[in-house]
Parts: sequence; C-alpha cells; structure tokens
Amino acid sequence: MDYDFPTTQTRTVTLYNIIGKKVAKYTLTDSANTLTFPQLPKGIYMYSIMENNQSVKCGKYVF
Repeated sequence: MDYDFPTTQTRTVTLYNIIGKKVAKYTLTDSANTLTFPQLPKGIYMYSIMENNQSVKCGKYVF
C-alpha cells in the first residue's frame, strides 16, 4: 500500500478483514512511504488511516 500525505505527523493504519475483525495496526511516521503486509494471507481488507484521533483516509485493499 502506497501513501502520501502533505505533513509528517504520526498516523496509524488499522487493517480489518472482510468481516470487520482488526488484523493489524501500524504506525506511520513519514509523509510518503510504502507498507507491505507479508504476514497476512491474500484477500480483501479494509483500512483506516487515523491522525489526531480522526480518520484521514479509509478504503479497501486487495492483495
């Protein structure tokens, strides 16, 4: 998953499986980066990126 934000504030990415169970949580500290999820099985996941306790981006991730 690639991401690009205008600032370098700390954000968290939370991944959920297709039935809504939280399966992973990561901390982002750079404004542009790439996340990989080698430990998760292939499938469809929903993600939420939070900054200052507010959602700044959410969506679906398929791999």
